[in-house]
Amino acid sequence: SRLPIDIYIKTICLTKDKKHVWVGGNSGLYMMNTQGKVIQRFDVSEGLPDDFIYGILEDNTGNMWMSHN
Repeated sequence: SRLPIDIYIKTICLTKDKKHVWVGGNSGLYMMNTQGKVIQRFDVSEGLPDDFIYGILEDNTGNMWMSHN
């Protein structure tokens, strides 16, 4: 599937291995492949504290860090 048309994208992060793209915005966090297909969506129902993601960073060990409301 693709990103919803009404998403407000706030941040995009390509993983260091260049296999995934993480997209954050007003409707949660999306893990995508590099062809633009959504692999998985995360929101409050999957454990996020909030659905609005402002920033995404990958640390040196491959952990993804997000800022949110």
